[in-house]
Parts: sequence; C-alpha cells; structure tokens
Amino acid sequence: MGLALDDQGKYDEAIAAHKKALEIDPNLVLAQNNLKEAERLLAINNNPPLPNIDDRDYLPTETQEGLVKKLRSTARIIATTSEGASIGTGWVIQRQGNTVLIVTNRHVISDNKSKRPSDTIEVEFYSTLDDIQRPRYKATIEEITDSREDLDLAVVKVVGIPEDIEPLTMKSGWIQRNLEITIIGHPYNIESPWSVVKGDVMNYNPNNQYIPLDALVADGNSGGPVLNADGEVIAMMVRIRFEDDIVLINDRESKLFLENARSTGDLGLAYPIEIVIKKLQEWGILKGV
Repeated sequence: MGLALDDQGKYDEAIAAHKKALEIDPNLVLAQNNLKEAERLLAINNNPPLPNIDDRDYLPTETQEGLVKKLRSTARIIATTSEGASIGTGWVIQRQGNTVLIVTNRHVISDNKSKRPSDTIEVEFYSTLDDIQRPRYKATIEEITDSREDLDLAVVKVVGIPEDIEPLTMKSGWIQRNLEITIIGHPYNIESPWSVVKGDVMNYNPNNQYIPLDALVADGNSGGPVLNADGEVIAMMVRIRFEDDIVLINDRESKLFLENARSTGDLGLAYPIEIVIKKLQEWGILKGV
C-alpha cells in the first residue's frame, strides 16, 4: 500500500501507511527504510534542495571529527526493489579521475525475494548536510556474484564524485582475538546515517569464511568496512547473526562461538578482507594489495 502511494506522489498517505506497518512490527526493516524515503521525498517536494551544492563545504575538520576521511569514503547505498528501499553500506576501493568503484554486499542491491539485482541504485557520501540537501549519485553494477553463490559481493560504479573521496586501505593478515574494531554503517534502527560503533573480534581462523564480531550492528551495516586501530579495512560486514546462521556456517569453530554467544548481545558476521580481495582480483579490479 505505502509503495503504491509513494509512486503516486501521495507522500503523506504513504508515510501513514509505513508507520502503520511499523506499529505492527517495529523491527520491519523495509518499512523503516520506506518510511525514511517517503519522508525524504515529501520534504523535497515541499522544499526542493539547492542546485549544484558542494558538500565539501559541509565537512567537519579532522580536529572536529577524526574519522572524517573514513566516513567520507564509506558510502550509503540505496537500491530500489519490488519491496521498496534496500539500504546498506559500501566503501570506495578504486578511483580513476572522477569515477569510483564501491564494494558492497550483493543482497544490499538486490531484491530480497527474487534475488534480482536492482535497476535503480543511488549512493550518498558523508557530510553534515541533511537528508534533503545531501547529494545522491546514480550507480551502476560493475560486478556481482551469482545469487546461487555463497559469496555475497558486488561492486558498483559511480561517476562525478568529489575529488576528496579516496579508497580505503585494506589490510590482510592474521587478526588477533579480542582485537578492538570500528564498524561504519547505516543501521536501520539509528536515525542518522554514518553510525560508528566499537566492538571486538570474537574469534579468528584463516580457514573460516566468517569472523564473528561482538558489536551493536543491525540491518543496514551490511557491506560496511570493519577497521582496525590504524583505520585499515580488515573485514567486511555481511550480516547480523540470525538463528539460521548456526546451521548455515560450515566451520565448527565459528558455530560454537555463535551458539555460546546467544545472550551476549548483538553479533555481526564479517568476511575476512582476504576473501573480498581475492574476488576483486578475480574480477580484474585489483591487481595487488
């Protein structure tokens, strides 16, 4: 109902429909995303954004925000699907001129039911501008893993990006247990995007597909960078830990950690950065890191 009203430009009614859905289930991610998008469209309709705004004029200094460069390189990705807005995270891995490549998870830019990649993908970059004024850039899919593959990766291309946005440094190698980490993303249950949370690595085995992370994460963090103390990307957020993940994970060690951590708080599952780098190299995007 809400999506049909959005398409008709009846944003007030659409907002009411999305809110009604959330009254039934406050944790309905798509309803939260669709509500945010409807509110944005209504605000734009009532107060159009300024043309040709340069968001570089709306950045804090590094003294004010020590992570400003990392935030700037971490994208907010909005994909239109049959169910509405899928919102997730990605980061810049390559830049040539005014064109950047951003890595994310396949499911961030795909329809949840059909698994079909979205035809309409947009990205935003960090600034202090509000949702109405913050520029959005059209993105196209450069590479994506098949929906039947376990590996959940995609790369999108964006043109016309401000000059200050640079790729994040990726760091492969052994990861210590209890290593303190920083995760940047856009969890659906946080009002403002570019949420930064601290956490730690619960377990690490170079033979395992996932790294269990003890951190407060939610839908919307998918595809986001997991940083070490030096600001290097050591892993990619894939998903929060669901009940079904205990069955889906193949390696016994990660299974035991997740089973024993049910009551310790929110947990995330991340790909070690080696897995991401290997696929980017197979695609011919990275030559060496």
